[in-house]
Amino acid sequence: MSKYEALRSITAGWIVGVLLAIQTFIFPLFFMKEFQVTNFTISSIVILILSIGIYLKSRVCAILLFAMYIISNILDLVNDPLSMISVLIMIRIIFLKGLYQGVKGTFAYQEIMEVEGNKIDSKDFKQKIL
Repeated sequence: MSKYEALRSITAGWIVGVLLAIQTFIFPLFFMKEFQVTNFTISSIVILILSIGIYLKSRVCAILLFAMYIISNILDLVNDPLSMISVLIMIRIIFLKGLYQGVKGTFAYQEIMEVEGNKIDSKDFKQKIL
């Protein structure tokens, strides 16, 4: 994977993360009878923070958001099997693919930076600050 492709994958990952945060906050407003603001607000904020981490090319944030999304979908399937209707499953597959692209892109980008030698050591970083 080239650097350009890695950056495109990262862009897909963080955009999907932001869309997921928006969906997580807005969807319950319209479709749930008892809206619990704190649960969905906290979840949206966590997703948004992890999306910003993907934007900053963090492998950890990419993996955490991907895992969080998979676990959330599994829990939704266990709690309400009818929630996997055809339209929702297509949207979930698109989100899953975008988040996977983010994981793949962050790993590829970090590998490319290590190969190119652009990775800054902590000692060099401290010296540049001082």
